[in-house]
Amino acid sequence: MLMNKKKNTLPVYLQSSLVDQLIHNRPQSNSTEPITYLHPPFTFKLASSFGFCFGVKQALEKAYLALSENPGKKIYLLGEIIHNPLVNNDLKENGIEIFSINAAEQLITSLGTNPDPSIVIIPAFGAPKHIYDLLEKNNKQQLIVYDTTCPFVQKVWRRGESLSAAGYSLIIHAKPNHEETMATLSHCASASVIIRDKSDALAMAAFIKGHSSREEFDKHFLTLISPGFNPEKHLDKVGIINQTTMLASETQELTQIISDAFRERYGAEQLSDHFANTKDTLCYATNKNQQACLALANSGAQLAIVIGGYNSSNTSHLVDILSWHMPCYFIDSPKSIISRTLIKHYDCHAKTIKDTADWLEEGNVTIAISAGASCPDYLIEKVIKRICELA
Repeated sequence: MLMNKKKNTLPVYLQSSLVDQLIHNRPQSNSTEPITYLHPPFTFKLASSFGFCFGVKQALEKAYLALSENPGKKIYLLGEIIHNPLVNNDLKENGIEIFSINAAEQLITSLGTNPDPSIVIIPAFGAPKHIYDLLEKNNKQQLIVYDTTCPFVQKVWRRGESLSAAGYSLIIHAKPNHEETMATLSHCASASVIIRDKSDALAMAAFIKGHSSREEFDKHFLTLISPGFNPEKHLDKVGIINQTTMLASETQELTQIISDAFRERYGAEQLSDHFANTKDTLCYATNKNQQACLALANSGAQLAIVIGGYNSSNTSHLVDILSWHMPCYFIDSPKSIISRTLIKHYDCHAKTIKDTADWLEEGNVTIAISAGASCPDYLIEKVIKRICELA
């Protein structure tokens, strides 16, 4: 039984009166100009777009709806609802049991034999296709399913399915072990290969152009190809889709590299026979947040703070954008701000927590603030207030 009832509102604890006021008072809602908040000696410049996106809001509304509609019942979540530890911990404290997606098959099979209905939540990233099939197989009123899969993730799946049906293999710009990537791979029937970055795109382009061997290709892409992938066969006709939270400019660059390789091999006149002219599948909210960060980077701030879960893909790309322009500190809570002379922050590339001394100079300071799509407004307010305490 799939639940599609009217959504409730987000819990009060996730909201912020300060952030609501700042957004309400900004000059133009469609502008990328940062939002300014003065609290001498600090000037805070918030990205024009940040925090919870439509997909995250929808996922959380459905999860809390499941709680309100099923008091006292066991509720099972198939993986983290979003990449924010505080939000996931709150769901746990409210009684939701979180199972890894790898344990989902055994869980669903056991629930299907229960005489009483069980409640299952599919997270915002979606789930592999065999999990949906299993839920349907066991859904004889024993399972009540709240599917919180982001609509933009589902859009990517539809794009992949349409390309597959038209005979295209798929190149997916993505992080290989991300939950969304695993789900996308399972929903697309085509032979698929993942490219993570520019080095992967260049390696693939070299093979397409005949500048590298099958052995070199297999060595480079050994863990990034679907079973049975044969580059000599499957790289003749391809389409590109991506994980919705990747860096838009990078997806465009990698697409151009692959397109140029096909153009060199087959000629411009035959390009369309081998390379699908697909539009970017990055979600609009991710793109909007990234464009807002670009404007924020050029706003004259002296340093930047980005708030979000450390395993959040979209948040890490906001950090990348701001880091190109100024010192940028990726934190998951105000507790990371120890003092004016010490901040603990996450290094996305080294995947470690770093201590930086003397990060906040004396006197007037302009600070850029942004947050990932899985970061609640109340955390943004708490970070701002924590910095203000250091005045």
